[in-house]
Amino acid sequence: MTFIFALATTALSIGLALLLAAAVDRLVRASSLYTTLMVWPYAVAPAIAGVLWWFLFNLTIGILPYMLSFAGIDWNHTVNPDHAMILVVVAASWKQVSYNFLLFLPGCNPFHAR
Repeated sequence: MTFIFALATTALSIGLALLLAAAVDRLVRASSLYTTLMVWPYAVAPAIAGVLWWFLFNLTIGILPYMLSFAGIDWNHTVNPDHAMILVVVAASWKQVSYNFLLFLPGCNPFHAR
């Protein structure tokens, strides 16, 4: 399970960060706004991020299980280990994407003057 978590988190966070860094590099006028928005998750403390994801995926008050029910998915991470793994991978990747984004952004176009 640890290997699956590490592999999934790494692939998701690095892939998404590279995609977002390449997209922001193509923007000329609004790149500083997008860069600022991408850095915010990195500034959030891990304990606060955990509470945020707890509220998002809470079975009684969370918005994401409610939205997933419309797609026909009966989300319950407390009894389904696959749902729990997805939740942990997504939360860990969300926290890492901004850090990886900051590392990839200067390398997307090294000749582009900022």
